[in-house]
Amino acid sequence: MKNTLWHILLVEENDDDRAELRQKLASGSERRYRFTEAKLGAEALQKAYDKPDGPYECIILSYYLPDMNSEEILAVLCEGTELPPCPVVVVIGAVKDKGPALLRAGAQDYIGKHRITPESLTRAVENSVERFVLLRERMHTLQALKASEERLALGVQVAGLGLADIDYTTGMAHLSAEAAQMFGFGNVKLTLPRAAIHASFHPDDRADVMQCIAHALSPRGTRTFLMDHRVVWPNGQVRWLRVRKHIRFAGEGNFQQPQHATLVALDVTTEKTAEQALRDSEEQFRALLEAAPDAIVIVDEQGLIVLVNALTISLFGYSRAELLGEPVEMLMPSRFRHLHSNLRDGYLTEPQPREMDGGLNLFGKRKDGSEFPIEVSLSPLETKKGRLVSSAIRDITERKRIEAELNKAKAAAENANRAKSDFLSSMSHELRSPLNAILGFAQLLEAGTPPLTPRQKTSIDQILHAGWYLLELINEILDLAMIESGKISLSLESISLSDVLDDCQAMIEPQAQTSGISMSYPPFDDTCIVNADRTRVKQVFLNLLSNAIKYNRAGGTIAVTYSQNTTERIRISVHDTGEGLSADKLEQLFQPFNRLGQENGLEEGTGIGLVVSKRLIELMGGHIGVESTVGVGSVFWVELIRPTFSGPAVIAPLPTEVTLHVQENKLLFTLLYVEDNPTNLLLVEQIITNHKNIKMLSAKTGRIGVTLARIHHPDIILMDINLPGISGIDTLNILREDPATADIPVIALSANAMPGDIQRGLQAGFFRYLTKPIKINEFINALDDVLTCSETGLSAIHKPDNNHD
Repeated sequence: MKNTLWHILLVEENDDDRAELRQKLASGSERRYRFTEAKLGAEALQKAYDKPDGPYECIILSYYLPDMNSEEILAVLCEGTELPPCPVVVVIGAVKDKGPALLRAGAQDYIGKHRITPESLTRAVENSVERFVLLRERMHTLQALKASEERLALGVQVAGLGLADIDYTTGMAHLSAEAAQMFGFGNVKLTLPRAAIHASFHPDDRADVMQCIAHALSPRGTRTFLMDHRVVWPNGQVRWLRVRKHIRFAGEGNFQQPQHATLVALDVTTEKTAEQALRDSEEQFRALLEAAPDAIVIVDEQGLIVLVNALTISLFGYSRAELLGEPVEMLMPSRFRHLHSNLRDGYLTEPQPREMDGGLNLFGKRKDGSEFPIEVSLSPLETKKGRLVSSAIRDITERKRIEAELNKAKAAAENANRAKSDFLSSMSHELRSPLNAILGFAQLLEAGTPPLTPRQKTSIDQILHAGWYLLELINEILDLAMIESGKISLSLESISLSDVLDDCQAMIEPQAQTSGISMSYPPFDDTCIVNADRTRVKQVFLNLLSNAIKYNRAGGTIAVTYSQNTTERIRISVHDTGEGLSADKLEQLFQPFNRLGQENGLEEGTGIGLVVSKRLIELMGGHIGVESTVGVGSVFWVELIRPTFSGPAVIAPLPTEVTLHVQENKLLFTLLYVEDNPTNLLLVEQIITNHKNIKMLSAKTGRIGVTLARIHHPDIILMDINLPGISGIDTLNILREDPATADIPVIALSANAMPGDIQRGLQAGFFRYLTKPIKINEFINALDDVLTCSETGLSAIHKPDNNHD
């Protein structure tokens, strides 16, 4: 091991002192070393986390550095854990009493600067490495133990269990918060006498419960019991508990005495209420079953069968002669027969329509010995010959099977839903990340200097136009997954068909020209207003127009027309001169993934565009249809609802220039951007280039961002969510917990754009939650809002904005 090359991070401001430490360490043993050096604390922290030259075996750290001391560095290195990422030896000067504090801060050893020899320095480094290995193993063991305890506690909490430890030597019971809540003492851990628990037992159940407890406490008793009983809360509410108790004894023979007991309780009130409701329902139902096609068995007061119906014979496999006059217990498994006679006698004492299973699983037994689950209803019958009992018996084998299958299917559906949600969230993030660069830099080119040439501006406009629309489609893809579940969100408003189709024409015209297709659009007047979702309507028309181009003939035409046959609806039609569709293909047209034989054609497609269009139009209260003639072409039409009040649509102009307005009297602001993607860093850096009074700092990890925030205290922090190491939300929490950084406003900028992601970010405390791709005007306005709050003295913390695109 002496020949192993050790990598040392040497942190010392003075060049001569670093050289001396290198020389002494190299001459202290036969071991070989290589060094990475740093002069400042912040530089050392960055190298400690980035490891540009590989991992370190040890850090030799000077106590005093220009920007921070070793205790502050150790605090950052050990943040959230007991140990730094590798062993640390601190070189101290005249401060002799700092050693113990350094060890508590996370250092493995310290050494006086003026007493360093090659041997002592080598010994300190090697001992630190050995001590670090032992400490790390101990820490991992403790973490595993803590995780195990947390899993146990979580399991108990998820299972809804209440725990109690009873000390019979003191007569006191120690209840968990859940157990205290179940017995009516409030949701808090507490210790109280056993008698207080006994006092909570329902008066009708107390004798039985106390008898079970006494039997379990006897040296010759069961020592364990399980029973359901009721408790009465101080407010009079009655709850059902299922209680299991295990008692531990000390001593031997007749001298054994109970010492402790572990009690586990479960609130089964809901279960009991459901059982009672089921019993009540079954009792009402049994009166009708006497004439229904169920197995009916009537017995006398001695339990002998006096009458059966045909279904009983079919169900149990006996002949009528074999059943009449025989004990009814012959229809039960032998393990239940000895209990049934007592239950029967008790029923006859107080006869009334009721069930006999008491919530237990009952089984019938056929002549061939096979068993099957049953439901049994009982009804007393008063006759001249005496009292009889009517039993209606139903085979529930099929129901049990169906219940098992339904539970399995439900679990599978829930797993599939979770998997789909995870996939959509991931897809949204991965698609938005490259779009952020495309749209961000396109916006910079559009607003940059020198001004673009007309040709360049036209190209940039097309990039931006198509890019923003692609972003809309990404959002639509996520929404489409919710169509079937009825959870898709629509924004219905009065929109101008002229504006929508102008946008569609601008986007689809290049495709038509490339295919040699000529297109014509009607002049829309100001009354062509519909009540619909603008994005969804445009999506539908783009799908219809794209299909009309793809499946047209060479040199064909497309004509868009509209008609207002009623005052309530407007019909827009797309005519093409394609091959047309036969009657059998028209029937299959709106089937998912059915491309009507075009799977091997030149045109790409998925076969879901028309299906999605149909459902979107129907969700907006409209209709979609098609008329087609083979060899002539097709006409796809959409009918949309007109708003109650229609008039010219008013379109808000887009901002032509966005500038930062606030704090013009301040010379310089500092913005810290925590982001691991170099392209995103470059984009934001170029966005703020025109704002000379903003200085930008950057950090690639949350931990480095926290360190820089503490050192520079920026005016605003821009935070990505998906960061290496700790996430953006975790980093925000660290900043909020530190008084030095708690007041710095933080804006989230992330490609996590699902509604749930945005809601979680705002709840975590971000001032704004901006989604990628960046919209420059929205981005600058967010900065403006933060700086306005700072200028007016208002807090920029915890003021989330819920308005997001």
